[in-house]
Amino acid sequence: MPTENVWSPDSHSLDAGRCRRCGSRDVRHLGNAHSRLDWLVCNVCSHVWGIADAATENASRRAGGRVLRERAARFVSHVLWRTGAVLCVALASASLVQAQTPQAAAPPQPAQGRVFASDAGIVLNFVKPEKTHDFEAIVTKLREALQKSDKPERKQQAASWKVMKALEPGANGSVLYMFVIDPAVKGADYTVSTILSEAFPQDVQALYKQYVDCYATGQNFVNLSLVSQLGQ
Repeated sequence: MPTENVWSPDSHSLDAGRCRRCGSRDVRHLGNAHSRLDWLVCNVCSHVWGIADAATENASRRAGGRVLRERAARFVSHVLWRTGAVLCVALASASLVQAQTPQAAAPPQPAQGRVFASDAGIVLNFVKPEKTHDFEAIVTKLREALQKSDKPERKQQAASWKVMKALEPGANGSVLYMFVIDPAVKGADYTVSTILSEAFPQDVQALYKQYVDCYATGQNFVNLSLVSQLGQ
């Protein structure tokens, strides 16, 4: 019955059983591989190296470093073998991924609706100064869409949705508009483009482009919770 190849550093120098890369002493003997070297592998970092016993080292010095050259050659061969194996695996993986990639990309999934997770909320809209007229025109269309909708939740949204404009300039010279929603309708979608598409399906593309072009730095969607009602 074969036994595990056990190696002992007794016939070698004190540091012979230490990994040349990580310094671990958890090493395993691989054999001689028809050479004058004992080949070892580190069980920690998988580094492979060869060593010679004292007699062989003396002989190698007398022969002008023949053993050292052999050790270097075998080490280089080992590195090249491992590099080639890694390259083959990488090429095979790339081929497999390419084979599994569909020819046509799947259509993008629709964005998740803007639903408040609290009793109230605000939306901060940072609008370009030269686009305030266009933004307020979109707000007018939004008001019309909410009021003409047959959905009960749209009527509820319109009743508690206010649009405010800051007198002070916003970040980077933008104009700040705020959607103040108190109370928020539970589970209702506050996405402006969705509401516009329900009321104006033929014009929604142009309205959406006009709406998006108004923004300087986008929106901040903020959920609010009541801390105190000071009048009560």
